[in-house]
Amino acid sequence: VVSSAIRPDNPELVRAAELGIPVVHRSDALAALMHGLRPIAVAGTHGKTTTTSMLAVSLTALGREPSYAIGGDLDAPGSNALHGTGEIFVAEADESDRSFHKYAPEVAIVLNVELDHHANYASMDEIYESFETFAGKIVPGGTLVITADHEGARELTRRLAGSVRTVTYGESEDADVRVLSVRPQGLRSEVTVLLDGAELTFTVSVPGRHYAHNAVAALAAGAALGIPAAELAPALAAYT
Repeated sequence: VVSSAIRPDNPELVRAAELGIPVVHRSDALAALMHGLRPIAVAGTHGKTTTTSMLAVSLTALGREPSYAIGGDLDAPGSNALHGTGEIFVAEADESDRSFHKYAPEVAIVLNVELDHHANYASMDEIYESFETFAGKIVPGGTLVITADHEGARELTRRLAGSVRTVTYGESEDADVRVLSVRPQGLRSEVTVLLDGAELTFTVSVPGRHYAHNAVAALAAGAALGIPAAELAPALAAYT
C-alpha cells in the first residue's frame, strides 16, 4: 500500500514490481475498507487530523467501535488506524492529489476551502471543481457538513446548491449549527451551539477556537448519521 508521497523509484516499490507483488494506492485501499460501512470523510485545507481524531475518540467513548484512518497518531488503541467492529468508518480525505474522489461517504465534512497544493492546483476554480467532485461522491441520502465561516467554503456551498443535502456550521448567523460562544476554561473550552432550535453546551478538552469549531463539525457529522447531539457532545471531551 503506497501513498502519493512514495516516488516511483522507491526501492521497496521497485522490488515489489520485480517480484510481481500487487501495489495498491492508499486511497483505493481505504475505499475498499469503507465499502459496506457508513463512512465519514473529512476534507479541508486545515484541521482534518484533529476532526477525524475527535470523531474516532468520541465514537469509541460511546461504544460505537468505529474503524478509522488518521494522518496522525492517537493516544488510543490502534494509534492512527483501527479496524473496529462497528458500522462507522472515519477517515481523512486528502484533497492534495485528488485521491478523495475515490471515496463514497455517507457524510463528507469540508472544514475550509483554500488554494493550496500548488503542484496539483493552479487556481481556486480547480480547487472548487475538485471539491464539487468530492461532494458528488456522497451517497444518495447522505450529507455534506461544511463551515459557514470561510468565503471559500461559502462559495462551494453556493455552487453545490440543490445537488446535495448540506448542513452548515459556524458562527455565521445563517449557520444550521450555530456556534453561539467559545469560552476559555483554563486548558479547555466551553462551547455553546444552537442546534435544531435548542442550545447545547459541551466541553472541548483542548483550548482554542479552531479546536472548538472542529468539534462542532464532528458534532454535526454525528447528528447527520443519527447520533443524538446530546449523546455525542459530552463524548467529545474524551479527545485530549
